[in-house]
Amino acid sequence: GIVMDQWKGADRSVFDVAGVRLGYSDLLGLSALGDLVAPIATRSYEFATPGEYATTTYSKTAVALKTLENMVGSDKFWHALGVYAQTFAFAHPTRDDFFRTLRQELGDALLGDLNWYLDPAFQGVGGTDFRVSSLTSRKIHAERGVFGEGPNRKVVGKKDAPEEDQWFSEALVVNLGNVPAEADISFGFQDGSFVHKRWPGRTRWRRFEFRRDSPLTEVWVDPDRRVPFETHRLDNNQREDPDGRASLRAAARLSFWEQTLLQVVGL
Repeated sequence: GIVMDQWKGADRSVFDVAGVRLGYSDLLGLSALGDLVAPIATRSYEFATPGEYATTTYSKTAVALKTLENMVGSDKFWHALGVYAQTFAFAHPTRDDFFRTLRQELGDALLGDLNWYLDPAFQGVGGTDFRVSSLTSRKIHAERGVFGEGPNRKVVGKKDAPEEDQWFSEALVVNLGNVPAEADISFGFQDGSFVHKRWPGRTRWRRFEFRRDSPLTEVWVDPDRRVPFETHRLDNNQREDPDGRASLRAAARLSFWEQTLLQVVGL
């Protein structure tokens, strides 16, 4: 799968039908990883079924490592794997040896010891589930309301605090899954401009605020699909005043192709 992604491109190496293009990591991400009940770090004989063992051990492990690679960069990631291979060649390394090598070689790249990701990814269940929880915009104006008491009491209304030309916009992005991950977020505004930010992902939620001449109209978490651990992508994007009919058609189309693909590959 990795060779095919590098040869044909990570977005079209496995499935390319009717405009739907999926790479190897995207395919693995459709394996219902969020429904698995056992962590990757489980003894083979302790899995409930052979299918659970196969999906968890191979597909989920590949997704966990690919997500890590996308967060730190391919060069650093493959260097770390090379160090691990050379250090423990012809030996019998343990899981702790593998994790310790990753922490030593990649910790600086993610500004931490990597436990924040490795522990939930390999020793927990579920995956990452980003969601745009809210998106609002309003014209900026001075404070309105009732201020002071007694003779100093003053009521400030719309006439006293008129709206300005600028907009205040905010978006709340959350991760409802059990696995944290860094993610790129794209913010689109009514005037056609975009702002791109990186969410470190250590917390369950983050609020983004903007003061601009144009209101925020769209938020998209992980637009380039660099977090294959994502379990539900349909709520990664939100538009202000969206066309409901178009959204329903898009959701139905995506759901259809996901189900079709699962049947084709036998997942």
